[in-house]
Amino acid sequence: MKRIPIALSLSMALIACQQSPPPNTLPRTEARSLRLNQTQSDDLTRPNYPAIKKTNAQGQVRLQGDQLTLSLELYPKSSEADFQTQLLDLSTATRLQATVTDSHGKSYTANGADVNGTVAYTGGTINLTFDNLVPDELLLVEVQAKNGLTNIVQADLATVLEHSTSSSPVNGTLNFQTTVAAKAIKGLLQNGHETRARAINLTGLHSLAERITGVSGTAPNLTYADVHPTLVNTALLATDLVATNPIGLAESDYRLNGATVNLNVSGLNGADKVQVQITDAASAVQTNLGNGNSTITNATPGTGLKVIASAFGSSAINYTYTVSPAGSISLTEGGTTNLTITAAPVLNVSGISPSSGEAGVSVVITGTGFTGTTAVNFNGTAASYTVDSNTQITATVPAGATDGPITVVNGASANSAGFNVFRRIYVNDDAGGANTGTTWDNAYTSLQSALAAARSGDEIWMAAGTYTPHASNRDVSFQLKSNVNIYGGFAGTETTLAARTASLTDFVTILSGDLSGNDNYTTPGSTLDENTKIIVIGANNTILEGVTVQGAKGEDSGGGMYNASSSPTLTNVTFSNNSAYLGGGMYNLFSSSPTLSNVTFSGNLAYLGGYGGGMHNASSSNPVLNNVTFSNNVASSNGLGGGMYNQISSSPILTNVTFSGNSATYDGGGMYNTVSSNPVLNNVTFSNNVAGFSGGGMYNASSSPILKNVLFWNSTLTGQTIDNAQGNFNLGTSVANDPFVNSASPNGADGIPRTADDGLRIKNLATANTIAGIAGGPAQDIINNDRPGAAGTGNTNAESGAYEYTP
Repeated sequence: MKRIPIALSLSMALIACQQSPPPNTLPRTEARSLRLNQTQSDDLTRPNYPAIKKTNAQGQVRLQGDQLTLSLELYPKSSEADFQTQLLDLSTATRLQATVTDSHGKSYTANGADVNGTVAYTGGTINLTFDNLVPDELLLVEVQAKNGLTNIVQADLATVLEHSTSSSPVNGTLNFQTTVAAKAIKGLLQNGHETRARAINLTGLHSLAERITGVSGTAPNLTYADVHPTLVNTALLATDLVATNPIGLAESDYRLNGATVNLNVSGLNGADKVQVQITDAASAVQTNLGNGNSTITNATPGTGLKVIASAFGSSAINYTYTVSPAGSISLTEGGTTNLTITAAPVLNVSGISPSSGEAGVSVVITGTGFTGTTAVNFNGTAASYTVDSNTQITATVPAGATDGPITVVNGASANSAGFNVFRRIYVNDDAGGANTGTTWDNAYTSLQSALAAARSGDEIWMAAGTYTPHASNRDVSFQLKSNVNIYGGFAGTETTLAARTASLTDFVTILSGDLSGNDNYTTPGSTLDENTKIIVIGANNTILEGVTVQGAKGEDSGGGMYNASSSPTLTNVTFSNNSAYLGGGMYNLFSSSPTLSNVTFSGNLAYLGGYGGGMHNASSSNPVLNNVTFSNNVASSNGLGGGMYNQISSSPILTNVTFSGNSATYDGGGMYNTVSSNPVLNNVTFSNNVAGFSGGGMYNASSSPILKNVLFWNSTLTGQTIDNAQGNFNLGTSVANDPFVNSASPNGADGIPRTADDGLRIKNLATANTIAGIAGGPAQDIINNDRPGAAGTGNTNAESGAYEYTP
C-alpha cells in the first residue's frame, strides 16, 4: 500500500477539551423558531467567549500509508490556573480514549490500548499510534479524557479530515472549533447517512461553523463573537445536512442559549476572596468574589458538571468551601441554577501568648475556625476556655498540665507549638507548713530542695534569708539548671515579680558559703577555711536575679561563681567577700559569656599570686557587662588584675562600668589584659586603683583594648620609680600602638571613627606626663602634672599646680 503523509497540527491541548454534546430535545421546527426569535437581540447581548489559552501548545496527527500517529501535548495538571477562561479539572483524569473511525464504520484504537480502547494518562506529552488504516473519504478523530471508565464531562475534542490517496498532506486543527463539524459528520454517520456524509463539502461545513460561532483570531487564542462552539446544536445541524448543503443553512438556527448560574458567597473574613468555576467548556472562572451575589453566564449545558471553589489571591485565612446543592449539577439550555458557596475557616492554631506559664495563667490562642470549639487541652489535660471570636480563644492553664502542645478541638483537632507549663517554687528559710514549695506558707527552706524539684521552665522565688549549699560539705555548690530561673529579694508574700521592692535591698537573699556561721570579713580569709569552695555553678539559659553571693573560699578557681561553657544571665546580683586563686568573685572559662546587669563585685580576693580578684575570664570568654561595679577587689601576693583579669582571647564588652579602689600587688590594679584579649570599653571609669609594679588602672600584654569615653584618675603605683603615666595605663606589648587616637587619620587603630570626646582622660598624675606609644590627639588630656608637657608628647592640656577632679 502506498504511504500517504497527512499532517494535522494541534493548536490546543486536551486541557481545553471540555465539550459534551449539548442537549437537543426540542423538535426541529420549534428549535428553529426559537433561534429566529433570538436573532434580533443576539448582536447586542451575546458576549465574546475568550479562548482558552495555552503557551506553545503543540500537537500533530500524521497519516502515512496505513499508520496514523497522534501526538498531544497535554497541559500539565499543576499549571491549569494559567487558562484565561473556564478550565478543565483533570485532577481525576487517569486515562485517555482516542479513536479513529472511517465513513464505513470501521474503528481503530491506539496501539497499547486496553480492551476498552483507553491508554494511561499521566500528563505531559502523549504519543498514540494507529495501524492498518484503510483509505477512506473521511476519517473522524476523537479524543476523550476519562476517570477510569467514566468520561470526564465536556473533556473531548474531535476533528474530521479527508483520507485521500493524494500524496499532498492535509493540514488541520483539533480544538473546540473543529469539533463542531466533526460532531455534525458523526451525527450523519450514526444515523445511517454515510453516503451523504462523504458528499458533504468539509470546507463549506467548517465555514458554516465559523459563521455560527463568530470565531476570530489565531489558534489557540480564538475568540467567539456569537457563541462558544460547545453552544452549537450539532445534532440539529446533522439533521439539516441530510437534505441541505452547508452553504444553504442559516447560522442563526444552530445557536443554543447558555445556562446561567447564580452564586451567593458567605463566610469570608475581611478582604478575603474566593474564585468559583463550573467545569463546563464555555463560561469564565469567576474570581475576586467576596461575600454576596454574583453570576456565571453562558455556561455550556450538561449533566454531571462540578462546582469548584478555591481561594483567590493571598487569603489571610485558609478556608474549606461548601457548595449547596452538593455534588454534581446539571445545567439546561437557557436555564438558571442557584448555588450557595459557604466559606468556613479551616481549624488552625497559628500562635499562643504567652508560650509558657504556670497553672491558672491565661493564654491567648490565635488561629482560625474557632467558632463552635468543643474542647481545649494542654498536652491532653482539659482546660477551661472562652471562644472570643472565630480567630481567638482565651484559655486557662489547668492544674496538672504538662509541657506539650495546646490542642483545639472543633470537629477536627489543631495543635499549637509546644507550651511550657512551669511551676513557681517557693523558698523561705523561715517557712513552716508542709515544705513542698507550692506556696509561701509551704515553701522549701533550702534552695537545694527547690533546685532538685525544678524542671525546665520553672521559676524559683526566694524570700529574704541566708541559704548555704550544704550544712558542712565544702565541695557542694548550688548547681543552676537550664531554663530554671531564680529570683531573690522577696518578703515572702508577693504574687508577682513586680511586687518585690524596687531596690531589692529591704529583703536581702544571701547565697552564703559560711557553713559555720562565723565569718569575719573585716580580716579577709581569717575565718573562711571551712567555707564552701564554689557557691554557684552556672548553666545556660537561666536567670539569677536579686541575690548576694558571699563567703566562698575556693581552692582553685571561681569562688563566688564558676562558669564553664555556660552563659547565665545575672541581674541585681552582688558578689562580695569571695576568694579563690583564680577569679575570687567569678571565673568564666571555655567560651562562657554571661550577661551581667546591675551587678557589684566588692571585696573579692584572688590569693597566693592569683589572677582576677573580682572576675577572671579565660579561653575566649566574653561576658557582657552593663552597669557593673568592681570595688575594693584584690589580687594579692604578686597577683594580677585586682578588678578583672582577661586571658587568652577573652574580650568582654563593658558599658557604664566602674573600677574603683581595686588593687594588684603586681600589675593591673583595675584590669589586666593578656594573650590577645581585647575588651571593648564604653563609658568606663578607673579610679583610685593601685598596682604594685605597673598599670594601676590597666595593664595590657599582647592585647589591644578599644576605649571610648574612658577615664583614668588617681591610679597609683607603690614602691616603683617609673614613668608615672604607667601608673594609670601601661601599653605593655600591646599589638596596636594606638587604641585611642590615630594621629594619621580620624580613626583609631581598630577603624572606629574618633571624636574629641572619645578615648583617654588621665587626671591627677604624680610625677610625669608622658604616655609611651600613644600618639597625641584631642581626646588625650593629662592634667595636674608636676611639670608641663614635653615637646612632642601631645600633652597640650598639661597644667601645673593643684587640680581637683571629681569624676
